[in-house]
Amino acid sequence: MTRNRPESSELTVADKHIERCLELIRAQEGRVQRAKNYGMDDGTSERLLTLLRETADVMAFHRAVIDWEAADGTRWMGRPEHEAFDGGMLQPHPPLSMRSSAEPVIVLLVDDDPNVLGALEAIVAEGGYEVLTAENGKDALEKARGQPPDVVVSDVMMPVMDGPALVDAMAADGRLSDIPVVLNSARAPPPPVHVDAFLKKPYAPGQLLDLIRHLVEEHHRRVAGAMGRR
Repeated sequence: MTRNRPESSELTVADKHIERCLELIRAQEGRVQRAKNYGMDDGTSERLLTLLRETADVMAFHRAVIDWEAADGTRWMGRPEHEAFDGGMLQPHPPLSMRSSAEPVIVLLVDDDPNVLGALEAIVAEGGYEVLTAENGKDALEKARGQPPDVVVSDVMMPVMDGPALVDAMAADGRLSDIPVVLNSARAPPPPVHVDAFLKKPYAPGQLLDLIRHLVEEHHRRVAGAMGRR
C-alpha cells in the first residue's frame, strides 16, 4: 500500500486535533491555578497538565512528519508504508562531503517517548546518519561511552537521568566533553546548562537535520584544527 501526498484536509484535521489539545491544556492550566489558589493542589492536576502538554508535543511532531519533504522532493507520507515507518529499510543519502573515509556520522537520539524516538530515528536516518537511540540519560551515557557519537539530541524531561544531568555527565567525561549536544523541550526558557543548541517543541524535521549537519561539521572542523596544531 502506497500513501499519497497528504491532502490539505489531512493537515487540517491534524491542526484541529492539535488546537483541541491546546484548548484542553489552557483549561487545565486554569484548574491547576485555582487549585493552588485554594490550597487544594495534590499534584494530580499538575500531572494531568504535564501529560496533556506531552500529548500536544507528540501530535505536533507527527503533524510535521506528515508534511515533511525529503531532499529528493518526495514526501515522507508518500513513501511505501514499510519505508515510511521502518527506519531500518530506508536508503540513506551519501555521507557528508567533509568525511573522506567511509566512517559513518553517528547521531545519538535520547527520548523517553518511544513514538517520538521512533519518528526521530527514521527522519535522522533519512538524513544519511547512523543512529543510536536511548530512552533516558543514563542509557545514553552508557551508549556514548561505548561508541562516542558525533552529536547528541536529547529531550529535557526524562526519568532516571534527565537531559541537563546527561549534559553535566558528558562534560565531566574527557572522551565526551567536546561532543555537540542539542536539548529539546516544549518548556521555555531552556534549562541552565551549556549546550550547543536548544530546540523548542514543536519543530520541523528539516530544522533538526539542518542543525545536526551544522553542528557535526563545526565539530569536525574543531577536531581537525586541534590535530593540525599538534
